[in-house]
Amino acid sequence: MNVRNLLLPAGFRITGYISVVFGVLAGILRFKEGIKPEFLTRKVFAVFSSFLENKYFEYIKNNLGEEICTFFIIAGLYMIALSREKRETEVVSELRTKSMIISMYITLAFLTLSIWTTFGFAFLYMTIIAMAVMPLSYIILFRINIWTSRIKK
Repeated sequence: MNVRNLLLPAGFRITGYISVVFGVLAGILRFKEGIKPEFLTRKVFAVFSSFLENKYFEYIKNNLGEEICTFFIIAGLYMIALSREKRETEVVSELRTKSMIISMYITLAFLTLSIWTTFGFAFLYMTIIAMAVMPLSYIILFRINIWTSRIKK
């Protein structure tokens, strides 16, 4: 099967970078500056919510700032990771596979370390971070592999 057909067009990489930058900047405003815009407080449907009490399959009032930051960062990283190169060759495909497998090992190591060193809500945060570790480590490894393969030529 041709992996190229499963990848996003190359232009999505730029959209991904813009998305990540927006998510990081919004995250800085939300977490470092403590800004929680009131217009982001909405009633949303929750499969499960656990604040003061547990709620299942109910509408709850929630500020969506954190979710928006997380979505833009994760979606952007995956857009970057899953965008094809302008010249997608068999060599690039091999480098993709190699980078993906190593990034899976890195994510596994991160999650294993998290299981044994973080507890309670901290572990939940670590699993959220793990959603970014996978594509981020892949992007870094893939770019390094592409760069080193071009140097060898």
